[in-house]
Amino acid sequence: MEKMRLIESFSGGGMQRRGLENAGVFQIESIGTSEIDIWAIIAYAAIHCNLTDEMVENYDNYPSRESIIKWLKSHNIGYDPVKNKHYDWEKKLKSKNKFLEKIYLANKLSHNFGDISKAKHLPKCDMLTYSFPCTDISISGKIQGFSKDSGTRSSLVHEIMRLLIELKNRNQLPKYLLMENVKNLVSKKFIGQFNDIISLLDDIGYNTYWDILNGKYCGVPQNRERVFALSIRKDVDTGMFKFPQPFDERKRLKDILFAKVPEKYYITTDRAKKLCDDLVLNGKIKLDDYGITDENSTDRQTDRQTDRQTGVDLSIYHPQCREFANCITRKEDRGISNRGQIGTGIVEW
Repeated sequence: MEKMRLIESFSGGGMQRRGLENAGVFQIESIGTSEIDIWAIIAYAAIHCNLTDEMVENYDNYPSRESIIKWLKSHNIGYDPVKNKHYDWEKKLKSKNKFLEKIYLANKLSHNFGDISKAKHLPKCDMLTYSFPCTDISISGKIQGFSKDSGTRSSLVHEIMRLLIELKNRNQLPKYLLMENVKNLVSKKFIGQFNDIISLLDDIGYNTYWDILNGKYCGVPQNRERVFALSIRKDVDTGMFKFPQPFDERKRLKDILFAKVPEKYYITTDRAKKLCDDLVLNGKIKLDDYGITDENSTDRQTDRQTDRQTGVDLSIYHPQCREFANCITRKEDRGISNRGQIGTGIVEW
């Protein structure tokens, strides 16, 4: 099987890599990622590089914590673009846990370049994925667009164009480029900006094929339309590429759910209590007391009490925080409740 050297910009958890691996057309070798979100970096390393807490504990080649912090800050790891605020890494300097070491190792394992705007060049690769942030394109956002020099998160796509031009100057353009984004990318509002990107790719040396694909017509039990664009370097493009024809396997969510959920997917009472303790200790939950339903109770009618205003299940003992509900009960499976819960809904099929 032919090897495909892959660079994933805006890599997130590496799902495009996983899709390419599952396709089985190439042997995928990831040689670089670009990501600044802390938990996405850790998730990527856990999913694709087998990062574990045990590995973090046993690794014995860490630089000093001061050096780790310097590297993280220089690559904008943890930067919050919404608040325009950098992560306070210094507060972890004297921490007893190994969070600094974990994020260092996650970056190392995933070959993370960090902030794409700080990258001066990219190594030679066969494919580059560049599914840039949809934040300023999606109808759920402020739809400020992605024109060059606009300063929006979605405009980071122009950093990819800059890096491609640099690769062209070194005669090292990737054979393929792959991009996925929201359907609104090719709406009347943004089609002009999108065509500008396609035109620039043409000038750089690519033929670009794009289409709107819906997951439910690609064997996935999800009704989601997304724009996919595949750019093929002109000297290797045969002109034969076509997007696959849609098909419907009639696969639905109920078809992939377990009739009986295996025990391994449940969290134990002890672990649940430890999680709650940690959340309280770290200030994530502001309450003085919480409890867990007595699993031996026979009086479920008494246990199953709800807060009148929020509908929160009060079967835990004396909850001080009533902003979040726990399990969905039979009474709550009749569509969306009108009890005032935030973000509460029911999936029906």
